[in-house]
Amino acid sequence: MVSVSTQRQKILTLAAAYYRLAFDSKLKPGKNYIPASGKVFDDKELVSLVDASLDFWLTEGRFNEQFEKKLTKTTGLRYVATVNSGSSANLLAFYALTSPVLGKRAVKKGDEVIGAATCFPTTLNPIIQFGCKPVLIDVSLPTYNVRAKDVIAAITKKTKVVFLAHTLGNPYEVEEVATFCKKRGIWLIETSVLTNSAALNKIVRSYRDWGRDCWCAPGKENTCGKRFDWQLGELPRGYDHKYIYSHIGFNLKMTDMQAAVGLAQLGKLRRFVGKRRENHRMLSKGLAKFEKYFILPQATPGSVPSWFGYALTIRDNAPFARRELLEYLESNNIGTRLLFGGNIIRQPAYKDVKFKIVGKLVNSNVVMNQTFWIGCYPAIDRNCVDYIVSVFEKFLAKYR
Repeated sequence: MVSVSTQRQKILTLAAAYYRLAFDSKLKPGKNYIPASGKVFDDKELVSLVDASLDFWLTEGRFNEQFEKKLTKTTGLRYVATVNSGSSANLLAFYALTSPVLGKRAVKKGDEVIGAATCFPTTLNPIIQFGCKPVLIDVSLPTYNVRAKDVIAAITKKTKVVFLAHTLGNPYEVEEVATFCKKRGIWLIETSVLTNSAALNKIVRSYRDWGRDCWCAPGKENTCGKRFDWQLGELPRGYDHKYIYSHIGFNLKMTDMQAAVGLAQLGKLRRFVGKRRENHRMLSKGLAKFEKYFILPQATPGSVPSWFGYALTIRDNAPFARRELLEYLESNNIGTRLLFGGNIIRQPAYKDVKFKIVGKLVNSNVVMNQTFWIGCYPAIDRNCVDYIVSVFEKFLAKYR
């Protein structure tokens, strides 16, 4: 009789062979669509994914445990709480700061939270959903980030949190902002769920796991050794600790299959970051001759970004409109994206939200009308970059 382990190995071997048949090919510029972002993986990720699926453990399990341990080592932080998406990380990071456990430092309804007017909705939505006052400031071109001095100028006695993302992987002036926030006792969220605080780690995991007070992993019942010995709130003594809730939480856990892919990808992190930087440099070099028409992106001084995309802003005096260019690029198999929500207050979803605006949102409006970005993710190579530049060349030829 064939053993389970033998059958499992056969399946994993077939998964690797399937990868080579179905996925193992390079982008062919001009023939294949070059997306603004995309998946980069090999047989290791697929095998790890299938391996996790064969456990049929659909919540977090052994792969997630390994992934969190390896991620803490990679980041140099003590605690990592994995979630099912970056948007969930935003939601969880913010709501963790509303926990009554934090006492006077807890965020309360009506508190002011500073953010960028040019943002992704999920850095803004938790602020509104909880009932805080969103305070928005303009971004700077060509970094597409807020400036530290503008953040500091927007802070008042009501400010409880600064909630900012690093636009397209380009860091804002985080050291200056972090130093000021620490001095004033203001929370700073960098859109992730990583911390050196054991107390915050416990709060984050509570909100992530339905708001429960228990920290047992799925499938475990008595990690604390006192499962039926607790007496919390107005519950009867001995109420099962797995069903005691300290927060009004969510269910945002990462699946073990997601963790299996992440675990395989971590070993490629350095190469991925290097490739993004290389592609960004090549695009800057190739598109520099078109600066008459475009504002090219620049890294925040003192930073070395892991670029998520290559942003371009069409200059005011350009003889063409953004839509005309984007339709041309897309028709030539070059993927494009707008810079998320643009000036977010102009989005239909927020028409009834009462924002506090500090200064004028001049650049946010420019971004909404004139900015877009193209890909620099690791699957793109020199041939792709040369093709992208050549398509820009053909489009602009009639204006030169």
